[in-house]
Amino acid sequence: MSSDQVVEIEYDLNPKTGNIKAGKPCSTCFDLKRNAKVKGYTLEGAGRACVLMSNIFLSTSLIWLASEAADCVEDNTIVDDCGKKVYGFLPSSLITNIAVVSGVVSAFFMPL
Repeated sequence: MSSDQVVEIEYDLNPKTGNIKAGKPCSTCFDLKRNAKVKGYTLEGAGRACVLMSNIFLSTSLIWLASEAADCVEDNTIVDDCGKKVYGFLPSSLITNIAVVSGVVSAFFMPL
């Protein structure tokens, strides 16, 4: 089968019986062996999800540690209106500053 051929699949989703009738089995619907770009994009999405989850975890940890260093933690909760600073920055702006610095450094080191 070439990549420009269209495969028509008929679905019959009957909520009463739960039967699903398809023209081809589902294992061939998502066959990634034939298209390397689709396989690469799919695997890249899985890797991107892992980076996103670690970023969320580390961002929360860094905000907690910065708030703790600025004495903005009371009863194991972060105080919202704490005006104290750590190394000249508010704990709440730490992640934004990291994003700005990484963006500027990435743009500076990007090849022309």
